[in-house]
Amino acid sequence: LEKLDSFNEQRIKNAERLDRSLNVPGLKTPYRDAAVKHVYHQYAILVDDGFPLSRDKFLDYLSQNGVGSAVHYPYPIHMQPLYKSLGYADDQCPIARECSKKILSLPVYPGLGDNDITYIINTINNIRSDFQLSKSKEKVIQQMNGLAENREKWIRKNKYYYKNLIEFLKFNIPEGSTIIEIGSGTGYL
Repeated sequence: LEKLDSFNEQRIKNAERLDRSLNVPGLKTPYRDAAVKHVYHQYAILVDDGFPLSRDKFLDYLSQNGVGSAVHYPYPIHMQPLYKSLGYADDQCPIARECSKKILSLPVYPGLGDNDITYIINTINNIRSDFQLSKSKEKVIQQMNGLAENREKWIRKNKYYYKNLIEFLKFNIPEGSTIIEIGSGTGYL
């Protein structure tokens, strides 16, 4: 208990930095009331409709980039066993139910250093450019896959995109893999 106050102050400091620095549309940081001291046992954020990824895909993205995150509240309270046994229906609190599908927690524990917080912020703020890159690649692949009958014509017409996609795949595919083309698609082994 001797360290509790200093731990709470560090959590607050980490949360304030996240509040100030996270800058991605559709990501809502925790509500703060000036009259209340929030110690951020959890730093729960809401992944809203304007965010580039769903909550679950965002969890995967964070994990792939080495940022711990978790869904601490997967079900609203009215859907917990005790309340269900009291007669609460799943659809009784639709806003709470919707929020439970969009909420996740980011790390704010006292042991995080400034570099850790900076890494978390940069990883999240870079999601727009990372996501746009994958969307561009996805669009080109979809275009390629939809053109089995006119493949050669499409390649001549879109030579620049095709060449850049192949170069992108070569650069991002694990060393030792072989790029293969089957039909109108491209993949690797």
